[in-house]
Amino acid sequence: MVTDNFLSTLNRISDLKVLLSSIQIFKHLDNHELFHIAGNSEDIEFNDKTNIIVQGEKSQNFLSTQRTVQISKKSEPNQSPIKSSSFGTIH
Repeated sequence: MVTDNFLSTLNRISDLKVLLSSIQIFKHLDNHELFHIAGNSEDIEFNDKTNIIVQGEKSQNFLSTQRTVQISKKSEPNQSPIKSSSFGTIH
């Protein structure tokens, strides 16, 4: 389960590299969770059970670009569809 500290960290992040670091820190909180990140034509796969999607356009001023962060569970072959939650924006 995603912690409140992790969610508040996502809301303050200003650099995608920092996001990747935060996700790796979160990964240590629950070794069973693996991550997949998709953003701005980049795909970085940490595992196949959880999606973390960063959506947004790059601009000349990268740090001012807003991105929506979404975390969702991938479906197993015989389970219900993906459930997802949107956690807000990264500035």
